[in-house]
Amino acid sequence: TPPDSGELHCLDLVTGKPAWPPRERTNSLAGMLYVGCVHQGKAIVVGKRGVTAVNLKDGTDAWTMSFDPQAFGPAGRGSYSQPHYWLPLVNGELVKIDLEAGKVVEKSLTEMPLGNVIVHRGELVSLGPDYLATYFLRDSAEQKANELLAKNPHDAWALTRKGEIALQDGKQAEGLEMLRAAHRQQPADETARQRLLKSLLGSLAENHPQYAALVAEIEPLISQPAERAEFLRKTAEVLVQKGAKREAFENYLALATISAQL
Repeated sequence: TPPDSGELHCLDLVTGKPAWPPRERTNSLAGMLYVGCVHQGKAIVVGKRGVTAVNLKDGTDAWTMSFDPQAFGPAGRGSYSQPHYWLPLVNGELVKIDLEAGKVVEKSLTEMPLGNVIVHRGELVSLGPDYLATYFLRDSAEQKANELLAKNPHDAWALTRKGEIALQDGKQAEGLEMLRAAHRQQPADETARQRLLKSLLGSLAENHPQYAALVAEIEPLISQPAERAEFLRKTAEVLVQKGAKREAFENYLALATISAQL
C-alpha cells in the first residue's frame, strides 16, 4: 500500500509479478491506512472507518467490519496475536478482533490515549507521543489473579485485577468490594488506591441515596490536587442534580481555586 498510491498491491515474492490486479482504495478499502497482518491466507487491512480481510489468492474481500462512529478510527498500529488482532482506537478503546469471524469480541477502555501497540507475554505495550504504557490483557491477568488467590485469598494485586475485570463486565458492586478489599490489605498500594478512588468517583452520579456515604469513603483516598479537583467537580454535578445549588456553588469555587494551581 504505497502512501502515494490509491491502490492495494499484492506481489508474488518468487516471481515479483502481481498476484492479482491492483485494487483501488474504494468501497471496503476506502480510507485504507495499512496492512496490519496476514492471517490464514488473508491480508488484514486497517482503515479509517473499519477493517477488511482480503483473500491473498484472488484479492476479493473475505469479510469487512466497521468501527463505532464514536471511536474516531485507529490511534496507531495494532498487534497480531493469532487468531486475534488488537487495535487501539482514538477514543481510548482497545478492541480485540477475532480474525476468523471478522468481529470485535472484546473492548477495553484505557485511562490514557493509546498509540502504536504490541502484545508480549500477556501484556500490551502502547507507545504514544509522550509516554510508554503497559496494560494487562484480560485473559492472562485473570488467570494469574485466580492462581494467586488460590494461594492467598487476600492478595492485593489479584484482588485489584479481579475488581477491574468485574467492573469491566458491569458488575459494579462486586468490583467495588474487591477493590475495597485490595486497599484494606495494602493501603500503601497506589494502584489499588487509584482504582478504588476512580471507581467510587464514577459511581457518585449513579448512587444519589448513598451520596453521603460515598463522599465519606472517597475523602480519605484523595492524595493529589488533580484528584481533589475531580472530586469537587463530580460532587458539584451531583449537588446540582439534587437541588443543593448553594453547596454546588461552593464546590465550584473550590474547584476554580485548585484548577488555577494545577
